[in-house]
Amino acid sequence: EGHPDKVADQISDAILDAPWIGHGFGAYLAAFKPYRSADLHRDVLFDYAHSMPLEQAMELGLPAALLWLVALLLILIRCGIGLVQRRRSQIHPALAIAGAGLLITHNLFDFSLANPAITALAAYLTGVGMAQSWPSGEFTAAAPAGDLSD
Repeated sequence: EGHPDKVADQISDAILDAPWIGHGFGAYLAAFKPYRSADLHRDVLFDYAHSMPLEQAMELGLPAALLWLVALLLILIRCGIGLVQRRRSQIHPALAIAGAGLLITHNLFDFSLANPAITALAAYLTGVGMAQSWPSGEFTAAAPAGDLSD
């Protein structure tokens, strides 16, 4: 009904018009209107791109969208390292990777991260996974540099 392939083509045109700085964070609805073609149903409101990577690139520009993606990948890589290195409590980084993988895959075709409850849950799971991705003994208090009692 919404012709996602046509919408993606029009979003790509919008990205190409402002590839460096984008159209403004949160400005998708207003920025998409000039690119909307007449062959799309007028009854359908395209308030989201139905593809978060495309929406991010349109709103933020390609450099910022790429940095956002790199930051997410670095967090998931750290969780993957923690999954391999930890001897116990591996469930936390595993849940972070699984949850992020599910959301990333779903957000290629829809906009579930636009829902604040889903975003908050994803941030929570990713944060716990990241926090639990280091071995337990790595962050112990260091001994004083010098003993002043001598």
